[in-house]
Amino acid sequence: MWLIDHVRSCPRSYTRTAECEKLAKQLGLIDMSRNPNNPKHINFDRIVGKYLNAAKNAQQHMDDDRQQRTRISNPGGEYAPWTDVPHVADTLIDEYRRLIDDGEERTL
Repeated sequence: MWLIDHVRSCPRSYTRTAECEKLAKQLGLIDMSRNPNNPKHINFDRIVGKYLNAAKNAQQHMDDDRQQRTRISNPGGEYAPWTDVPHVADTLIDEYRRLIDDGEERTL
């Protein structure tokens, strides 16, 4: 769903990873030509420059009260239209900036 959120909000009706993978393929976000059995190859040219859009769409999923209640009541379930990736990405960006500020760019 994080990939889908780059080009449009992932539909809230999508609750399974397989549904999200299928839509991501249809939107050209996944490159299946490298390995037809592995939907893990991202078409980066389709998402470059769209981080802000993805973060906004993902935040809407996380702010949805119904999604939060469902996730809390069933912690072992699948929550495809829910993603914490913006928090992970923001943490990585902050860490990158800190390393640059500390003069550690040679380690990057």
